[in-house]
Amino acid sequence: MRILMVLIATLFVFSCASTKKNDGAPSGDQAAPAAAESAKETPKEEAAPAKAAASAGAAVCKATNDERQLEVVKPDGGGCEVHYTKFGTDKVVANAQNDVSYCEEVFNRIKSRLVEAGFECN
Repeated sequence: MRILMVLIATLFVFSCASTKKNDGAPSGDQAAPAAAESAKETPKEEAAPAKAAASAGAAVCKATNDERQLEVVKPDGGGCEVHYTKFGTDKVVANAQNDVSYCEEVFNRIKSRLVEAGFECN
């Protein structure tokens, strides 16, 4: 009986003990890419005025009944943004203040992943 009580008490202590929970933020070397590619959802109508200056690259990728749009935008203020439209919702999936080549890298990476997933891109 004594052993059973000790076992129950031990299980209770360990079941109630908890470790510090991860709040979903990546750690280490995953933090920088995740922060750079964090997605901001904006309705497509609101995103259009933000694309003020020029489009540096665009692709429309289609598969069966699905269409995705990918665009590198260079706003008037400088830098660049990568816009990804899926199911009619436009998201800024990457941006850079100084290095425009970063946006081009993200654009090419997403485009190649879409092609690998069976999409045909123009």
